[in-house]
Amino acid sequence: MTPRLLVCLLCAVAGAAEPVLTYDRPATSWERERLPVGNGRLGAMLDGGIGVDRIQFNEESLWTGDANPSGGFDYATDKPDSFGAYQNFGEVVVTIDGSDGKVPAGYHRTLSLMDGVHAVEVTGQSTREAFASAPAQVVVVSYRFAQPTSGFVDLKDAHGHPTRAASAALVSEGRFTNGLEFASKAQVILPSGGKVEVVGLRLRFESCSELIILLGARTNYVMDPAKAFKGSAPLPRLEAELAAAATKGFAALRTEHIAEHRAWMKRVTVDWGRTDNKLTELPTDQRLALYQKGGQDPDLEETLFQYG
Repeated sequence: MTPRLLVCLLCAVAGAAEPVLTYDRPATSWERERLPVGNGRLGAMLDGGIGVDRIQFNEESLWTGDANPSGGFDYATDKPDSFGAYQNFGEVVVTIDGSDGKVPAGYHRTLSLMDGVHAVEVTGQSTREAFASAPAQVVVVSYRFAQPTSGFVDLKDAHGHPTRAASAALVSEGRFTNGLEFASKAQVILPSGGKVEVVGLRLRFESCSELIILLGARTNYVMDPAKAFKGSAPLPRLEAELAAAATKGFAALRTEHIAEHRAWMKRVTVDWGRTDNKLTELPTDQRLALYQKGGQDPDLEETLFQYG
Protein backbone atom coordinates (compact mmCIF):
# COMPACT_ATOMS: atom_id res chain seq x y z
CA MET A 1 0.00 0.00 0.00
CA THR A 2 1.42 3.39 -0.99
CA PRO A 3 1.64 6.21 1.59
CA ARG A 4 -0.78 8.31 -0.47
CA LEU A 5 -3.41 5.55 -0.58
CA LEU A 6 -3.00 4.99 3.15
CA VAL A 7 -3.64 8.70 3.79
CA CYS A 8 -6.79 8.56 1.63
CA LEU A 9 -8.08 5.51 3.52
CA LEU A 10 -7.40 7.11 6.90
CA CYS A 11 -9.30 10.23 5.82
CA ALA A 12 -12.23 8.07 4.77
CA VAL A 13 -12.28 6.41 8.17
CA ALA A 14 -11.92 9.66 10.12
CA GLY A 15 -14.49 11.57 8.06
CA ALA A 16 -14.89 13.25 4.71
CA ALA A 17 -11.58 14.22 3.15
CA GLU A 18 -10.96 17.87 2.38
CA PRO A 19 -11.63 18.85 -1.25
CA VAL A 20 -8.66 18.38 -3.54
CA LEU A 21 -8.42 18.43 -7.34
CA THR A 22 -5.96 15.77 -8.50
CA TYR A 23 -4.43 14.80 -11.85
CA ASP A 24 -1.88 12.24 -13.00
CA ARG A 25 -0.42 14.39 -15.81
CA PRO A 26 0.36 18.03 -16.58
CA ALA A 27 -2.29 20.32 -18.03
CA THR A 28 -2.57 20.58 -21.80
CA SER A 29 -5.53 23.01 -21.88
CA TRP A 30 -5.38 26.43 -20.19
CA GLU A 31 -9.13 26.57 -19.61
CA ARG A 32 -9.99 22.95 -18.84
CA GLU A 33 -6.92 21.60 -17.06
CA ARG A 34 -4.65 24.30 -15.63
CA LEU A 35 -5.23 24.96 -11.94
CA PRO A 36 -5.54 28.44 -10.39
CA VAL A 37 -4.14 30.12 -7.32
CA GLY A 38 -5.17 33.64 -6.36
CA ASN A 39 -5.39 36.15 -3.51
CA GLY A 40 -8.23 38.34 -4.78
CA ARG A 41 -5.92 40.76 -6.60
CA LEU A 42 -3.12 38.67 -8.05
CA GLY A 43 -3.53 35.20 -9.52
CA ALA A 44 -1.82 32.54 -11.60
CA MET A 45 -2.74 29.53 -13.71
CA LEU A 46 -0.33 26.59 -13.40
CA ASP A 47 0.19 23.70 -15.78
CA GLY A 48 2.53 21.52 -13.71
CA GLY A 49 4.70 20.91 -16.76
CA ILE A 50 7.58 18.49 -17.00
CA GLY A 51 10.72 20.05 -18.44
CA VAL A 52 8.92 23.34 -19.05
CA ASP A 53 6.72 24.74 -16.30
CA ARG A 54 4.48 27.70 -17.22
CA ILE A 55 3.05 30.14 -14.67
CA GLN A 56 0.60 32.50 -16.40
CA PHE A 57 -0.40 35.41 -14.17
CA ASN A 58 -2.93 38.24 -13.98
CA GLU A 59 -3.61 41.30 -11.82
CA GLU A 60 -7.11 42.68 -11.25
CA SER A 61 -6.62 46.22 -12.62
CA LEU A 62 -4.83 45.59 -15.93
CA TRP A 63 -7.39 47.11 -18.30
CA THR A 64 -7.24 48.94 -21.62
CA GLY A 65 -9.65 51.73 -22.55
CA ASP A 66 -10.13 55.17 -21.09
CA ALA A 67 -12.74 57.49 -19.57
CA ASN A 68 -15.39 56.11 -21.95
CA PRO A 69 -17.52 59.30 -21.99
CA SER A 70 -20.11 57.78 -24.33
CA GLY A 71 -20.97 55.12 -21.78
CA GLY A 72 -20.98 52.50 -24.53
CA PHE A 73 -19.25 49.14 -24.55
CA ASP A 74 -16.79 49.57 -27.40
CA TYR A 75 -13.99 47.07 -26.70
CA ALA A 76 -11.57 48.43 -29.29
CA THR A 77 -8.08 48.82 -27.87
CA ASP A 78 -6.93 51.42 -30.39
CA LYS A 79 -9.59 54.03 -29.61
CA PRO A 80 -8.79 56.44 -26.76
CA ASP A 81 -12.40 56.65 -25.53
CA SER A 82 -13.25 52.95 -25.78
CA PHE A 83 -14.51 50.87 -22.88
CA GLY A 84 -11.46 48.63 -23.27
CA ALA A 85 -10.96 45.11 -22.00
CA TYR A 86 -9.28 43.14 -19.22
CA GLN A 87 -5.77 41.96 -20.16
CA ASN A 88 -3.47 39.02 -19.60
CA PHE A 89 -0.38 40.20 -17.67
CA GLY A 90 2.31 37.71 -18.57
CA GLU A 91 4.02 34.41 -17.90
CA VAL A 92 6.96 32.99 -15.98
CA VAL A 93 8.56 29.99 -17.67
CA VAL A 94 10.91 27.61 -15.85
CA THR A 95 12.90 25.30 -18.13
CA ILE A 96 14.73 22.29 -16.68
CA ASP A 97 17.90 21.01 -18.35
CA GLY A 98 17.91 17.49 -19.75
CA SER A 99 14.19 16.81 -19.58
CA ASP A 100 12.50 15.08 -22.50
CA GLY A 101 9.10 16.38 -21.41
CA LYS A 102 7.64 12.90 -20.97
CA VAL A 103 5.42 12.36 -17.94
CA PRO A 104 7.29 10.02 -15.59
CA ALA A 105 5.79 7.35 -13.40
CA GLY A 106 4.83 8.73 -10.01
CA TYR A 107 3.61 12.09 -11.32
CA HIS A 108 0.92 13.64 -9.09
CA ARG A 109 -0.60 17.15 -9.48
CA THR A 110 -3.04 18.59 -6.94
CA LEU A 111 -4.81 21.73 -5.83
CA SER A 112 -5.89 21.78 -2.19
CA LEU A 113 -8.95 24.02 -2.06
CA MET A 114 -8.82 24.50 1.71
CA ASP A 115 -5.11 25.41 1.73
CA GLY A 116 -5.00 27.21 -1.63
CA VAL A 117 -1.77 25.35 -2.50
CA HIS A 118 -0.97 23.85 -5.90
CA ALA A 119 1.49 20.96 -5.71
CA VAL A 120 3.32 18.69 -8.13
CA GLU A 121 5.17 15.59 -6.95
CA VAL A 122 7.27 13.25 -9.05
CA THR A 123 8.16 10.37 -6.77
CA GLY A 124 11.88 10.23 -6.12
CA GLN A 125 12.63 13.22 -8.36
CA SER A 126 11.07 16.53 -7.37
CA THR A 127 8.29 18.38 -5.58
CA ARG A 128 6.91 21.85 -6.16
CA GLU A 129 4.35 24.05 -4.47
CA ALA A 130 2.72 27.33 -5.49
CA PHE A 131 0.30 29.73 -3.82
CA ALA A 132 -0.83 33.34 -4.08
CA SER A 133 -0.42 34.96 -0.68
CA ALA A 134 -2.86 37.65 0.39
CA PRO A 135 -0.81 38.68 3.44
CA ALA A 136 2.37 39.06 1.36
CA GLN A 137 0.68 40.08 -1.94
CA VAL A 138 2.98 37.86 -4.04
CA VAL A 139 2.80 34.53 -5.84
CA VAL A 140 5.25 32.04 -4.32
CA VAL A 141 6.57 29.01 -6.23
CA SER A 142 8.95 26.50 -4.64
CA TYR A 143 10.87 23.72 -6.42
CA ARG A 144 12.76 20.98 -4.59
CA PHE A 145 14.92 18.54 -6.53
CA ALA A 146 16.25 15.16 -5.42
CA GLN A 147 19.42 15.77 -7.45
CA PRO A 148 21.21 19.08 -8.22
CA THR A 149 19.34 20.64 -11.12
CA SER A 150 20.01 23.44 -13.60
CA GLY A 151 17.86 25.44 -15.98
CA PHE A 152 16.46 28.82 -16.96
CA VAL A 153 13.80 31.24 -15.70
CA ASP A 154 12.09 33.62 -18.13
CA LEU A 155 9.59 36.44 -17.57
CA LYS A 156 7.41 37.29 -20.57
CA ASP A 157 5.13 40.31 -20.77
CA ALA A 158 1.91 39.51 -22.64
CA HIS A 159 2.02 42.83 -24.54
CA GLY A 160 5.53 42.58 -25.90
CA HIS A 161 7.24 44.97 -23.51
CA PRO A 162 10.90 44.09 -22.89
CA THR A 163 12.21 42.20 -19.89
CA ARG A 164 15.44 43.20 -18.19
CA ALA A 165 17.54 40.95 -15.99
CA ALA A 166 19.68 42.04 -13.05
CA SER A 167 21.26 40.01 -10.29
CA ALA A 168 18.68 37.29 -9.48
CA ALA A 169 15.58 39.06 -10.79
CA LEU A 170 13.62 39.66 -13.99
CA VAL A 171 11.61 42.87 -14.44
CA SER A 172 9.14 44.05 -17.06
CA GLU A 173 7.41 47.43 -17.27
CA GLY A 174 4.87 48.85 -19.70
CA ARG A 175 2.29 51.54 -20.31
CA PHE A 176 -1.01 51.53 -22.20
CA THR A 177 -2.22 54.50 -24.26
CA ASN A 178 -4.77 55.23 -21.52
CA GLY A 179 -1.92 56.08 -19.13
CA LEU A 180 -2.12 52.85 -17.14
CA GLU A 181 1.37 51.83 -16.07
CA PHE A 182 2.14 48.24 -15.11
CA ALA A 183 5.10 46.25 -13.87
CA SER A 184 5.97 42.68 -12.95
CA LYS A 185 9.00 41.16 -11.28
CA ALA A 186 10.20 37.60 -10.67
CA GLN A 187 12.78 37.22 -7.89
CA VAL A 188 14.79 33.99 -7.74
CA ILE A 189 16.06 32.69 -4.40
CA LEU A 190 18.34 29.68 -3.84
CA PRO A 191 18.05 28.70 -0.15
CA SER A 192 20.23 25.59 -0.35
CA GLY A 193 23.17 26.47 -2.55
CA GLY A 194 23.84 26.52 -6.24
CA LYS A 195 24.13 29.75 -8.20
CA VAL A 196 22.05 32.04 -10.38
CA GLU A 197 23.37 34.39 -13.06
CA VAL A 198 22.09 36.61 -15.84
CA VAL A 199 22.32 35.18 -19.36
CA GLY A 200 21.01 37.73 -21.82
CA LEU A 201 17.43 38.48 -20.78
CA ARG A 202 17.09 35.26 -18.79
CA LEU A 203 18.20 33.87 -15.46
CA ARG A 204 20.30 30.73 -15.38
CA PHE A 205 20.28 28.59 -12.22
CA GLU A 206 22.95 25.96 -11.71
CA SER A 207 23.25 22.87 -9.48
CA CYS A 208 20.29 23.74 -7.26
CA SER A 209 18.49 21.44 -4.87
CA GLU A 210 15.90 24.13 -4.12
CA LEU A 211 14.59 27.06 -6.15
CA ILE A 212 12.08 29.67 -4.99
CA ILE A 213 10.44 32.25 -7.24
CA LEU A 214 8.62 35.26 -5.79
CA LEU A 215 6.37 36.91 -8.38
CA GLY A 216 4.80 40.35 -8.06
CA ALA A 217 2.65 42.41 -10.43
CA ARG A 218 0.94 45.79 -10.05
CA THR A 219 -0.45 48.76 -11.98
CA ASN A 220 -0.74 52.45 -11.10
CA TYR A 221 -4.55 52.25 -10.93
CA VAL A 222 -6.18 53.93 -7.92
CA MET A 223 -9.89 54.07 -7.17
CA ASP A 224 -9.99 57.88 -7.16
CA PRO A 225 -11.69 59.83 -10.00
CA ALA A 226 -10.05 63.05 -8.78
CA LYS A 227 -6.70 61.53 -9.82
CA ALA A 228 -8.11 60.22 -13.11
CA PHE A 229 -7.73 56.78 -11.51
CA LYS A 230 -3.95 56.91 -11.85
CA GLY A 231 -1.53 56.83 -8.93
CA SER A 232 2.18 56.37 -8.36
CA ALA A 233 4.48 54.12 -10.39
CA PRO A 234 3.81 50.44 -9.60
CA LEU A 235 7.35 49.03 -9.55
CA PRO A 236 8.58 50.52 -6.23
CA ARG A 237 5.54 49.18 -4.40
CA LEU A 238 5.82 45.64 -5.73
CA GLU A 239 9.59 45.63 -5.13
CA ALA A 240 8.95 46.50 -1.49
CA GLU A 241 6.44 43.63 -1.26
CA LEU A 242 8.92 41.19 -2.80
CA ALA A 243 11.69 42.32 -0.46
CA ALA A 244 9.45 41.83 2.57
CA ALA A 245 8.39 38.39 1.33
CA ALA A 246 12.00 37.34 0.76
CA THR A 247 12.84 38.33 4.34
CA LYS A 248 10.08 36.10 5.74
CA GLY A 249 11.22 32.97 3.91
CA PHE A 250 9.19 30.22 2.29
CA ALA A 251 8.04 28.37 5.41
CA ALA A 252 6.66 31.49 7.08
CA LEU A 253 5.01 32.67 3.85
CA ARG A 254 3.34 29.28 3.44
CA THR A 255 2.13 29.14 7.04
CA GLU A 256 0.57 32.62 7.04
CA HIS A 257 -0.99 32.05 3.61
CA ILE A 258 -2.68 28.79 4.64
CA ALA A 259 -3.99 30.29 7.89
CA GLU A 260 -5.50 33.26 6.04
CA HIS A 261 -6.89 31.16 3.19
CA ARG A 262 -8.45 28.50 5.42
CA ALA A 263 -10.21 31.16 7.49
CA TRP A 264 -12.18 32.13 4.37
CA MET A 265 -12.72 28.64 2.98
CA LYS A 266 -13.87 27.11 6.27
CA ARG A 267 -16.82 29.51 6.50
CA VAL A 268 -18.98 27.12 4.45
CA THR A 269 -18.93 23.33 4.35
CA VAL A 270 -21.36 20.91 2.74
CA ASP A 271 -21.96 17.18 3.14
CA TRP A 272 -23.94 15.52 0.36
CA GLY A 273 -22.98 11.93 1.08
CA ARG A 274 -20.01 9.61 0.72
CA THR A 275 -18.33 8.44 -2.47
CA ASP A 276 -17.05 4.90 -2.92
CA ASN A 277 -13.34 4.68 -2.09
CA LYS A 278 -12.53 3.24 -5.52
CA LEU A 279 -13.75 6.48 -7.10
CA THR A 280 -11.92 8.82 -4.73
CA GLU A 281 -8.61 7.21 -5.73
CA LEU A 282 -9.10 8.30 -9.36
CA PRO A 283 -7.84 11.59 -10.84
CA THR A 284 -10.42 14.37 -11.06
CA ASP A 285 -10.72 14.26 -14.86
CA GLN A 286 -11.55 10.53 -14.77
CA ARG A 287 -14.14 11.10 -12.03
CA LEU A 288 -15.73 13.87 -14.08
CA ALA A 289 -15.95 11.57 -17.10
CA LEU A 290 -17.70 8.89 -15.04
CA TYR A 291 -20.01 11.47 -13.48
CA GLN A 292 -21.05 12.71 -16.92
CA LYS A 293 -22.14 9.16 -17.71
CA GLY A 294 -24.51 9.17 -14.73
CA GLY A 295 -22.19 8.00 -11.97
CA GLN A 296 -22.84 8.92 -8.34
CA ASP A 297 -20.03 10.95 -6.76
CA PRO A 298 -21.22 13.26 -3.95
CA ASP A 299 -17.64 13.99 -2.82
CA LEU A 300 -16.90 15.31 -6.31
CA GLU A 301 -20.00 17.51 -6.15
CA GLU A 302 -18.80 18.92 -2.82
CA THR A 303 -15.33 19.53 -4.27
CA LEU A 304 -16.70 21.44 -7.27
CA PHE A 305 -18.95 23.46 -4.95
CA GLN A 306 -15.85 24.57 -3.00
CA TYR A 307 -13.90 25.10 -6.23
CA GLY A 308 -16.55 27.58 -7.34
